[in-house]
Amino acid sequence: LPRRIRWKASTPAMSRQVLLTAFEPFGFVRGLVMNRNRSQEVCELAGAGFASAVDYRVLPVGPEAIPQLDLAMAAKPKAMLLTGEDASEVAHARRIEPMAFDPGQQVLGFRFPNARQVVSRFAKTLEPLAAECGFVVRQGIGTYWCNRVYYHTLASADGETPVVFVHLGLWADPAIQANGIARMLSVMIGF
Repeated sequence: LPRRIRWKASTPAMSRQVLLTAFEPFGFVRGLVMNRNRSQEVCELAGAGFASAVDYRVLPVGPEAIPQLDLAMAAKPKAMLLTGEDASEVAHARRIEPMAFDPGQQVLGFRFPNARQVVSRFAKTLEPLAAECGFVVRQGIGTYWCNRVYYHTLASADGETPVVFVHLGLWADPAIQANGIARMLSVMIGF
């Protein structure tokens, strides 16, 4: 695993252009034993070169993620790149999620048929870049906190602000994943 890079932006969040989020470690193995979350590892690698343009936040995996996200969104970023870990993802270890589903329309991990969804118009815009970087645009958001955070962000955004969620699998090289995230950040900063 590449050495983790700790970085902190030198400018206030209000002047930064892109909100970049990751999740903190969670679960028994990834949280308590290893104390790692792939999204956090990759974002730290990818965002180091963009510190002055990126407001980087590590969100808790739980209900307190939403108020923290709202606080970050209050700064009115011009784009938002959300990331999360998908430990089950093997075939596509770098996946851009095109949509999120209403968390109120699911019970115990089962989504109701015809659940309300919010689509990221920006996910389609990233598709050519995604292919170049080995990412796929494919629905697989699940019913956990990744979906809740993505749905909340898409539903709260003004409709013009680019918002996208990227799932990062454990079975790919984090440096390659970080390169793709860095390229997406470049696009979003220039958007």
